[in-house]
Amino acid sequence: MNSVCNGILQGIKYRDMFRAQYYISDLQNIAQQLISQVEELGCINTTGVLFDVMQHLADELDDMILPIVAYEIHVHKCENNTLTPHERYRNFFVDSSKHSWTNVAREVLQKYPFIFTRITTFCLSTVENIKTCLNRLVKDRNDISNTLSVDANPVNLLEIHVSGSDRHQEGQTVIVLTFQDKQKIVYKNCDSFIDQALHVFINLLDLSYPYDIKTRKFIKKNNYSWYEYIEHKSCNSMSEMKNYYKRSGSMLAVLDTLNYCDGHCENLIAHEEYPYLIDSETLFQNFPLDELEVQIGSLKQERSISFTGLIEKSDHIKKCDRSESCSAFQAAGYIKKIFQPRIINDHTDDIKVRFIRNENDIMTDESSTQPIYTILQNAPCLDKQAYTIESFLDESIEGYMHTYQHIKNHAAVLLDGDNEFWCAIKKITSAREVIRTTLFYAMLIRRLQQPQFSANQEVARQYLEGYLQLHSSNLNSQLAECEINELLQLNIPYFTHQPSCKDLFMGDNGKCANYFKYSAMEQIHWNIEHASDIYCNRQIAILRNVINSNPIITSHCPCYNCLDD
Repeated sequence: MNSVCNGILQGIKYRDMFRAQYYISDLQNIAQQLISQVEELGCINTTGVLFDVMQHLADELDDMILPIVAYEIHVHKCENNTLTPHERYRNFFVDSSKHSWTNVAREVLQKYPFIFTRITTFCLSTVENIKTCLNRLVKDRNDISNTLSVDANPVNLLEIHVSGSDRHQEGQTVIVLTFQDKQKIVYKNCDSFIDQALHVFINLLDLSYPYDIKTRKFIKKNNYSWYEYIEHKSCNSMSEMKNYYKRSGSMLAVLDTLNYCDGHCENLIAHEEYPYLIDSETLFQNFPLDELEVQIGSLKQERSISFTGLIEKSDHIKKCDRSESCSAFQAAGYIKKIFQPRIINDHTDDIKVRFIRNENDIMTDESSTQPIYTILQNAPCLDKQAYTIESFLDESIEGYMHTYQHIKNHAAVLLDGDNEFWCAIKKITSAREVIRTTLFYAMLIRRLQQPQFSANQEVARQYLEGYLQLHSSNLNSQLAECEINELLQLNIPYFTHQPSCKDLFMGDNGKCANYFKYSAMEQIHWNIEHASDIYCNRQIAILRNVINSNPIITSHCPCYNCLDD
């Protein structure tokens, strides 16, 4: 092991050095591969470039093994009152008389082969994702400079950040690269045809100030993309703040028309007086409708702005066992990382592990680890105060009405089958189709890391089969098999569709032909063709009701982005 690798591994803040021994060899393998890759690029500070990603991986791997380690310590707990809980914890791992690991500590590796195999796979897929990103960086450097105005010289690379976004399809996740002068770019291992279609639609609308919507710049490549990095920036005046929410209402009208469904607070960034959507993959969602009825309200569950996720009704928040909104227009401040392990009495033989589902799981016990919070960037701020839609409901409604009426009044132009928008939709070969929520899958992945499922893949598979059957009204066996295969790899299952057709695609698991009765393209066409005052007024009523009757929403709070500056 060379000095650079040794320096990186020694610099990591391991949560527990005893537990780290179970995955230190995987970290060493990752470090050696990435060091070789980064040094080939000629980076000035290899250690600095890789430290963030190595720390992130160490924390992830510790999360994975925590349940089995805590369980085994409990099973082998020794009632020796002459020793402290910390000493008994140490004695589970170390045989002091032999200066080596104890037999029970060694047996953990043999007892839980499934989870340790998954850990190795997790590490290898992460390495391949990063290496692919860096290889493409070298190839695309000039394009990045010309389009995104970032000097992406690999020599000046300062940091690789593997985001906390969901892992899909062989561990693919979003990567942020930082260069000199804090210039950043975003890498996604998917094409950007969806972003192109959204960009074209907004250009066709040609919305006037202050209802105009901006999209971030991007570079479309073959099955991957580079994106402009949008940072959170404060408004400069109350006038800009009001304009921000007029544009938010305008964005709500556009995204609702285009069947968007993932308006989570982490998918929006407030940049001065403009809201930026940074995750558009669920645009052109194919909602499983039985009929596209002309009569508003005739559907069993009428399409509404709440489908976008940009706003949440209070009953939905309570149904999700939360006491706070996670929607892009209602949340502010920070949120907790869901399903993260909380360690109680760490480094003792009384160690316990709980998983956070909501803020009610937070305990004040000093012996427990603190939850991980994500500082939100979705709420606009002024004078270090972040404001939600509650404070600017009238402006939001004004923006929604203006843009919805604009869509209705320009329906003939928008519906022209020869215009650039419909051509852009037809080019989309892979749009994400949400079959179940990401949190549902995240919960199952955490369950697979529990002792009763970590030993044997077949046991884990049987559990998933039973659970999916129990929580499906009409389980499609082909879809379920795809879900199970991805979950067993600790990936979030990822389904796609082509907006112009009715098939559902399941990655390497084939497709379900004619899964949908209507294509997403037909649904979008219907949304525009049947835009009406009735629908508009109903959505405004929903918006007023959600905001005015929701005691969960905060109107403003400190902007932690500004406080960190």
